[in-house]
Amino acid sequence: MRKPLIAGNWKMHFTVPEGLEYALQLRRDLEPYSAVVDAVILPPAVMLWEIANALRGCAIEVGAQNAGWEDQGPFTGEISPKMLAGWCHYLLIGHSERRQLFNETDEELNRKLHAGLRHRLKVILAVGETLEEYEAGRTAEVITRQLNAAVYGVELRQATELSVAYEPVWAIGTGKAATPQYANETMGLIRRLLESPFGALASEIRILYGGSVTPANARSLMEQPEIDGGLVGGASLKAADFTGSSRRRLRCCSRRECERTRAGTRSRDHRRLGLPSGAGGQRDRRCQETELGRALGAMAAHHPGRGRRARRSTGGSAGELRGWPPQYRRRADRLPGPDPDQPRDSRRKLQAEPGFAAGHD
Repeated sequence: MRKPLIAGNWKMHFTVPEGLEYALQLRRDLEPYSAVVDAVILPPAVMLWEIANALRGCAIEVGAQNAGWEDQGPFTGEISPKMLAGWCHYLLIGHSERRQLFNETDEELNRKLHAGLRHRLKVILAVGETLEEYEAGRTAEVITRQLNAAVYGVELRQATELSVAYEPVWAIGTGKAATPQYANETMGLIRRLLESPFGALASEIRILYGGSVTPANARSLMEQPEIDGGLVGGASLKAADFTGSSRRRLRCCSRRECERTRAGTRSRDHRRLGLPSGAGGQRDRRCQETELGRALGAMAAHHPGRGRRARRSTGGSAGELRGWPPQYRRRADRLPGPDPDQPRDSRRKLQAEPGFAAGHD
């Protein structure tokens, strides 16, 4: 079963201090659900490093909203996947705002996709049709062109790091959203298109919905079998809305699992008593509570000393980062600070050396 993914795209919002404070709040709110839902935030590039350090050791991952396709060079204002590799987890490319406002082409996105995968970033590729294309009935044509051009030349072993986000442009920022049935049908088309280059692996690629996801419509969307999560825009800027979308995805997954369990292995008591298949609301709730309990138990087992503040672990070698920012890292090769009188003494010795005055006239 594909693990759900909820990605929050902050776009061009928040200052660095505001973004850092908000990220710490999301860490407290979303960490209990990390065992059943992958949570990713996509801050502006200027605060990526600070937020990545604040969330180090946490299940919430960070990603960049965009990157170039070259490793380095005379590209003023760009960041490269090579700069993100090793500490940044995800990379979003092909967002409709990048396609429309910055005229990004399918060929450029193909090069960005290859660059991101080459540096082992998990790439979220966004595709979607405009209002004019939607009204003209060209949705399938547009999606096919964008997807085939973007994944051209991608190797099978790299496809495991790929996710696709379907974002109908006519629904972004307008308050309108595609109906759950329409979104599910279109995302089923995307999965069928992925089968051509990737075969059976297409069934493991996560497909997200990204058109005005809010807590009000998240549940109806996430209940659809082809929707594996959401690319959340405006709603990700409010902790209650973003956390609510993640919780609704968790409930949908728990309910699906309960339904499969009831349909496949009904208890002997139910079969003997002939209870209807719809009876079992209490069981649904128990299953949800069990999933949440497992998530909390797994997190506690993996991070036994975690409390409200990050603590330095008693295990590990000196200098190992256990949830602390790098500037607080303890290093074995770091010398103790100088004595308060040391700079003044050093200066007197330096002035006493022959040739000092001659060289500083």
